[in-house]
Amino acid sequence: MDIFELILLCALAAVFYVCALLLCGGRISLIHSYQRKNVSEENAGAYAKLYALVMFFVGSGLLAAGAINYITHAAWGFIALGVCFVAAIAIAITAQLKYNVAK
Repeated sequence: MDIFELILLCALAAVFYVCALLLCGGRISLIHSYQRKNVSEENAGAYAKLYALVMFFVGSGLLAAGAINYITHAAWGFIALGVCFVAAIAIAITAQLKYNVAK
């Protein structure tokens, strides 16, 4: 892995971290309207915080993948990305099942 790929993965991680911070601040509009269509107003903050956690896990996976791949000069870091991505999907499914229920 060369330095360009490391910088690219770090930049993508930064984008996900910024989205996580914005979601923690209550910007639920970052989530697609279909994903949040049945979320009540009182649950919107908790729903956004769970999705912020999703963004944090994906960003952390990208950062870990970049660092591990740069250090090892192999693709071992993408295992860390996969683990973080699976955790993020599990959290997103949990958020959908808990807060986005049809009335």
